[in-house]
Parts: sequence; C-alpha cells; structure tokens
Amino acid sequence: MYNDDSPCRPLITPEEIGTLARPCEADRDLALRCIEEAQMRNVRPRLGSPLYLRLIHGVTYGLLMDGGDYEFWPCGDRRTGPMRRSFGGLKKALAYYAYARILRNSGLTVTRYGVVRKNDEYGTRADSRDIGVAAEDAVEMGDLYMQECLVYIHDNPDLFPDWRGGEGMSADWQRCMVLGD
Repeated sequence: MYNDDSPCRPLITPEEIGTLARPCEADRDLALRCIEEAQMRNVRPRLGSPLYLRLIHGVTYGLLMDGGDYEFWPCGDRRTGPMRRSFGGLKKALAYYAYARILRNSGLTVTRYGVVRKNDEYGTRADSRDIGVAAEDAVEMGDLYMQECLVYIHDNPDLFPDWRGGEGMSADWQRCMVLGD
C-alpha cells in the first residue's frame, strides 16, 4: 500500500497500536488509514515538515521514536551537572492518536442510503458518548507523549539542528464555556 517514497509511509504498524496504546483488533486497512490521518493531522504539524520528512524517508532517530531516558544540560549550562529525563516516544504518541481515530471510525460504513453502523449478533454497540469519551482520553494521552517528544527535541539541539518547532500543541479537545452572566 505504501512505498518508501510515499509522503505518508506509516511510522508504526497496525499491530503496534495494540501494543503501544491500548488493545485494538481493528481491520488492518482501517488501522493504516487512521495511522496516516494521525500522522498528517497530529504529528506532522507539531514536528514541522523537515523533521517529519526525514522520519518518513528513513532517517532513524531511535530514541525519539522509541522513547527512553536521556541526559541534557539545563539551559546549555555546562557548569552544572546534566539532568536526566524519561519519555514515551513518538511511536507511543502516534499509537494513541491512531487508536482515537479507530474508536471514532470503527463500525461506520458509508452506503448509498447514508452512514450506517455495523452491528453483529455477538455484542452490543457502545454508546456514541462512551466512544467519544474514550477517544478524547486517547487523544489526551497522545498529546502528553507528543509534548514529551517536543521537550526531547528541544533539549537536544545538536541532534535536530534545523528544527524550529512546528505549529505547536493545539488543545482542540478542550471546550471553553462562559459561567454566569
């Protein structure tokens, strides 16, 4: 489905969604589509195009992708000792974003009569509200892991010399409400 030159080559496999995020047994084609959408919507804008394209074209950033522990010098000050941080990695962030998209799209089929939800005789369909809550939670987890990745990139300017930041983190899952008069 994808080749190495594709601008949307998946950074994770459908199976990794279930191992890195939450258990998931989605259709492989749906999972690949959700990974692609999550990369384009959630990952690329935050990493910026240059870094994202290097990842797509096979430049390996093992620690960025897989997460782990690293040392950094606060504010570049070499007089103090290095500090240690730990983070989950970009694969984990992407897995949560893709998982949220699968939750929102699973069971929906477009027919000539409109959008229908598939049901089978062995289970009951979850309420739309429950699906929305679970999807929002997954996006929040993805945002948390993505923020950790951005801190790692910021802490390691030697590894990412041309990174100027993406569009930043958006909190599109938040709602603002006016209270009172």
